[in-house]
Amino acid sequence: MRSSSVQLGVTAQRYISMKYFTLPIIRHYWSAALAAAIAFVWVAFYTKHSGIGISPDSVAYLSTANHIAQDFNFTDFSHKPFVNFPLGYPIFLAVVSWITSIPVMSLAPITNSCLFAIVLFITSYILQKIKINAGLTNLLLLLLMLSSPALLEVYSMLWSETLFIVFGLLFFCSLNKYCSTLSGRWLLITAMLASLATEVRYIGITLLITGVIFIVQVGAIGFVKKTSYLFIFIGLGSLLPGINILCNKLNTGTWAGMRQQAERSFSYNLIDFINVLHDWFPLTKANNMILMTSCICLVLFFCTYQFYKFLQQPSNSIYIAILSCFIIVYIAFILFIASVSRFENLSSRLISPIFIPLMVVLINFIYTFIRSKSGSLKKGFVVIAVIVFLNQYKHHYQVHAAAWEGIGYAGIPGYTEDQWTNSATIKYFKKEYQNYASPIYSNANDAIYFFTSAQAFSLPHKDSPEEIKLLIKQPSLYLVWFNDGHNNDLINFTCLLKHKKLKHHWKFNDGAIYYFTN
Repeated sequence: MRSSSVQLGVTAQRYISMKYFTLPIIRHYWSAALAAAIAFVWVAFYTKHSGIGISPDSVAYLSTANHIAQDFNFTDFSHKPFVNFPLGYPIFLAVVSWITSIPVMSLAPITNSCLFAIVLFITSYILQKIKINAGLTNLLLLLLMLSSPALLEVYSMLWSETLFIVFGLLFFCSLNKYCSTLSGRWLLITAMLASLATEVRYIGITLLITGVIFIVQVGAIGFVKKTSYLFIFIGLGSLLPGINILCNKLNTGTWAGMRQQAERSFSYNLIDFINVLHDWFPLTKANNMILMTSCICLVLFFCTYQFYKFLQQPSNSIYIAILSCFIIVYIAFILFIASVSRFENLSSRLISPIFIPLMVVLINFIYTFIRSKSGSLKKGFVVIAVIVFLNQYKHHYQVHAAAWEGIGYAGIPGYTEDQWTNSATIKYFKKEYQNYASPIYSNANDAIYFFTSAQAFSLPHKDSPEEIKLLIKQPSLYLVWFNDGHNNDLINFTCLLKHKKLKHHWKFNDGAIYYFTN
């Protein structure tokens, strides 16, 4: 009898504990839970045809994660040290794969869905903290962000932004706590989040800069204490990426791989940035650059004003000030770095980390503005706001409808798309490559690894004489050429003919395989 009473008491305690744990979630975050469930369905819908989207960067992440999980070896598909990107994301993928004993590719849709769900929960938390806590309103805003092409593109691909955005949002919450409490504990948490984010993507330095600005500006604490806080934050915040780039230097002689000088000027990068915003929002045609640029300047001016207003009156929303500051820092930094260092054109993927901060700042402005009005004027602005948001939903639908025409029958663009998975060149190479005695080169060696696990060398860069000399010294070689893998930075077939003799070739509808000798 006593045993039964004890067991009943334990059961009751468990019920009470579960009740106190779940009730706040149901009461305050039911909208986030519903949006997260929809996110799982949406990602599954996008990836049902051919799985998660894979780009050349994804292959580097995937191969490194596999090597870490299998051999604790930090090399990519070329068996060279992984240095072009920080190691945070491949390590994350490797840990998840090791814990679940499921291959990264099979687990990727679920992993991305979970990360997307976390993003929605944190966004819901931030919206509630800025007093947008009505359940239905919160849900509609989360659905607006969930349906955003900017986020769905990221979370349907194997990209590091999926994790970076999570750390970024957690950083904003932690920095808000520090600014509110000036607690050393929250300073350490904020610094570690900045360090983790920067170890996932080097652009995380923008979080460090944002943190430094607020540590310097916020808090009536002594100069010595603030200075010590500043040094602690910078030191701890740069710890992981600092170790990473130091190891890169020791192993390869470069801090973060070979970085070439930019070919696109600041003005061209600004145009790319404007075009991304045009894709995000139902603004005017992309060729009306004056109006588009004016809109961007107004947004940046508004963010600057929000940060300035916070400095004048710290009682104002810290979240809006933090997000506004980050938006300014991120845009300025990425436009600058894209103008001095060569990498892909500014795309929605690269700018996606500012999407949620930008949306929250704009939503807060609209919500606060309407709340400040009364009577028929307030009702009128509510109607205008509803029209604006419905127009944004319509824009999202139109973008997705256009994208689905290709994704629905061919898969997500990239190496899991039908044109790659059904490649005649790949199929022939897969059957024959084990018989090749000469080195294999390709203009898409990452694709060769992804489909066959075979190692092929990348064609040399045009401005790398040492790589070209090494290729010329080869007595014979195979070149696997993909029509869709053309890269203007690499030497081409014509250049090879100047130094080598074409002995055999096998042509296909999507590429060719060439055999060269001296």
